Amino acid sequence: MAKLSTAQRTRRLIALLGRMENGVVISLAEMAAEVGSSSAELAEDLTTLSLCGIAPYTPWELVPVSIDGDRVEVFGSIPAMRGPVRLSLAEAEALSAALSAAGFSADDPINLKLAAATSASLDAEELARTLHTETAKHDIAIFEALAAATRDHQAVVLAYQRDGDVAARERTVEPLQLLADRGAWYLTAWCREADDFRTFRIDRIRNLQGTGEQFDPGAHGTSALSAEAFSARGLPVARLRFTNQESYIERDWPGSRLIERLENGDELAEVPFAGTDWIARRVVARLGRVEVLEPEVVREAVVALAREESSQH
Repeated sequence: MAKLSTAQRTRRLIALLGRMENGVVISLAEMAAEVGSSSAELAEDLTTLSLCGIAPYTPWELVPVSIDGDRVEVFGSIPAMRGPVRLSLAEAEALSAALSAAGFSADDPINLKLAAATSASLDAEELARTLHTETAKHDIAIFEALAAATRDHQAVVLAYQRDGDVAARERTVEPLQLLADRGAWYLTAWCREADDFRTFRIDRIRNLQGTGEQFDPGAHGTSALSAEAFSARGLPVARLRFTNQESYIERDWPGSRLIERLENGDELAEVPFAGTDWIARRVVARLGRVEVLEPEVVREAVVALAREESSQH
């Protein structure tokens, strides 16, 4: 059986959660037949689910499912089902980004449920704008092809267009890891042209072709990137004003720092950014509550995105 794509496995895991009713006892083979997978694949999925849960992630907050030989048993209720789910805006943004990467569109019903579960004091339209503009757009087919190539250790040829380049350039790379940072997805890979590790933003990959050639993921060392690969060092910095209607929260703006609290309750912060797309989306999602003071290039990106968003509503 062919391996599932990231989106397909995500949907299967979600479907399995629907079978997690307290007291269910079923054979592994019978359950595998129901969901259309092999017993080995189902055992792997159920093991993954058994490690998922809610804070503080003690054994009582994990999905209560166990596998004993061919016997699958659900010995409790799913933690999230014990009470109403309430997500912070940051949690909703993270889940929305993950759903987008897995192939769920902004109009998918699961995103509507996500909006309903958010505890932030935003109206429905404002929250929808936040969820729909939080993640940089990329080609889902390219993302899934990269995920498969990373999993199968197969070299690929990228047509990659860096910020400021007039045209894309082809590079043969050995994909090693997919990472999300500052609202965009990245690929870390060994670049044969550079003869070194490189990081590529997935939304800047214009085309991708498989080579059918397998590589050894450990051939160039055990660590693809240093801990500073996604640090804020060397990035341009934007200066933002947070009104008293939008508290500055450091974890929501990676690498940022508070620089001043004004007498009227507003706060000034410096926020590093890799590209204007990410920071513009975050500001537009909080339009009227967060203002870009400088640089001008970020102010222009916010204005352009706000106009685009308003024309779609």
